[in-house]
Amino acid sequence: VFNMGMTLGALDRPEEALEAFDTAITLKPDDARAYKQAGLICQNAGKMDQATEYYEKVFKLDPSDDHVKTFFQDQKKKEHSSAVEDFLKKAVTAYNAGKYDDAQAQFEEVTKLENTHLVTRYHLGRIVEAKGSVEDAAFHYEKILTDHPDQQDYPDIYYRLGKLYARQNDAEKSIPALKAAMQFYPENIDIRITLLYQYQNLFLIEADKGKKTADGEEASDVVKYYRARGQKEPTSNNLMDLGLAHFLRLDLEKGDEENLQSSIDWLQK
Repeated sequence: VFNMGMTLGALDRPEEALEAFDTAITLKPDDARAYKQAGLICQNAGKMDQATEYYEKVFKLDPSDDHVKTFFQDQKKKEHSSAVEDFLKKAVTAYNAGKYDDAQAQFEEVTKLENTHLVTRYHLGRIVEAKGSVEDAAFHYEKILTDHPDQQDYPDIYYRLGKLYARQNDAEKSIPALKAAMQFYPENIDIRITLLYQYQNLFLIEADKGKKTADGEEASDVVKYYRARGQKEPTSNNLMDLGLAHFLRLDLEKGDEENLQSSIDWLQK
């Protein structure tokens, strides 16, 4: 009967072949081959639930069957992807409707299934940031940069991280984040001003005058950079930066009055 099923299958008569395999199973219920061939027919016909029933029998009788193992692995991936998509759809719908608590709950369900999901981490960061949870927001944004270091979908992450670190009075982390943000938003006034204030925090408030940034910059390097840029490209923004750098007394070679005068001179220009 099993051979008859194989012949009918080869003749492209799947329904009759399935009947033959079912008969073979009734006659010999411990024959994994009949279950597998019946499962193949159902799988090819798109009847996945029925195929799963047959393959479960195969797996019990022959756990080493590669086709069956691959089938269950693929099914698990599809179920996983479907669950992620379902939670994500609900989360985005709630987010767009302004129901941020509901959105957060759904996004968190996604992270349980896919911990590195880019869209989910970004929106969780935005939600908790809006709620004032600085550390939680920074965690989500940092995880994105760890899991997706080359992502370009959300360049504002650097800006947001820079501002969050600044709120935590962590100039050492804030400065490189804001400098990265400048690559994407070179004319953003808030980034420019925040960056200069973070230089002041690092060099004049947080520590001794010999402290350096993560990139190895000293206060003198910063002033030289802003001066060179202001002289080479004397745009209003560049001159404002240079004036603010002196106003914040970042030129450690000058006293307070000299810095103030330099600030006035550059700002007037």
